[in-house]
Amino acid sequence: MQPQSGIARPLDLSYQTNRIIVLLALATFLVSAAASTLAGTGIVETLILGSGAALAVFLAWALCREADPDHDLSALLAAVMTTGALVVLPIPDILTLLWALLVIRVVPPRRPTVSSSSSSPCGPCHGAFSLRAPSPPRHSSSTAD
Repeated sequence: MQPQSGIARPLDLSYQTNRIIVLLALATFLVSAAASTLAGTGIVETLILGSGAALAVFLAWALCREADPDHDLSALLAAVMTTGALVVLPIPDILTLLWALLVIRVVPPRRPTVSSSSSSPCGPCHGAFSLRAPSPPRHSSSTAD
């Protein structure tokens, strides 16, 4: 029986992009923790801030992977942009990011379908991606002599 959702999908480290995001999240944790330590915060707060930054980078990558699973680089770009944003912005709400990821994984994807109408004057894909309703099929009236 196939699972109904991908909530418990493991992270397969045999893929290069998965290894890159793990390393990027780890680097984000270390840099954030080092910056917090240099700012004079306590060890617990340093670990919390570092973990939050690493989770924000990872969840940005995971959300983008769910939204665009066919392109690996777009998810890595989202993670890198999040890492850059963490330099000047506070750590985002991790629970909101986690909730958004869970919602995306629970809701099944909707694939667009192409309607085919062979009686259409412009070929089988006429009106398939149009915003207006397709015109009714035209019937040719042939008269026998």
